[in-house]
Amino acid sequence: MQSQGQLTHLELENLRHLIGDHGTVANKLDAYAQACQDPQLKQIFQRDAQQARASQQKLMGFLH
Repeated sequence: MQSQGQLTHLELENLRHLIGDHGTVANKLDAYAQACQDPQLKQIFQRDAQQARASQQKLMGFLH
């Protein structure tokens, strides 16, 4: 029986995938920002990369 607050194996695997996906998205957005010539668009990519990393960190909090 699972106690409240514990993740099932499936939930844990899904969480790990989400964490990895957020990291991948952040890295791609950083790469897009580096390649971008338009300053406004570059800023958008950088901001979105930061948000993806922040979400990744929040999700990692569920692993502890």
